[in-house]
Amino acid sequence: MHQLLAPTGVLICLEFPTHKPAASGGPPFALPSIVHQELFKRPGEDMSYDEGQKPLPSDREEAEKTLVRVAQWQPARTHQVGIVKGEITDRVSLWKHKGAAS
Repeated sequence: MHQLLAPTGVLICLEFPTHKPAASGGPPFALPSIVHQELFKRPGEDMSYDEGQKPLPSDREEAEKTLVRVAQWQPARTHQVGIVKGEITDRVSLWKHKGAAS
């Protein structure tokens, strides 16, 4: 994504399904917000998962060439599949090149 995004571009990520267990397979495959955070932090490097295939946050520093999240929000409405116990679990996030984020 870093190489594909124009220097002043903005990447829009539709984060869904965020609540689905990764071990359940897909499509659609589970895509919690932590996946974007970890993959964009260190492009090309592997992520860590627990025994249930849940992605784990890391304390790795951001790479020089990375994307940083500049906004994230929960939509006001979504498909019924994205609502769990009355709460919308889907998210939308915006990402820019590190240094271009503001």
